[in-house]
Amino acid sequence: MTTEPTTTMTFITMFIWIFALCLQESRGQVTVTQTPAVKAVLPGQTVSLNCKTSSDVYNNNYLAWYQQ
Repeated sequence: MTTEPTTTMTFITMFIWIFALCLQESRGQVTVTQTPAVKAVLPGQTVSLNCKTSSDVYNNNYLAWYQQ
């Protein structure tokens, strides 16, 4: 049994596109570590926190900050 070249090329092309899409979406999680882990201050005082990410997050929308 022989396979048509067009069928084989279509399958290969579909496989490459699906593989590329999966790679693009599998970015994993970014872990944020804050130091100090806990900071107690009085109302009105200035607070500084240092945070480090497990991977680079520059110039993209993978990480957002919220004040609580």
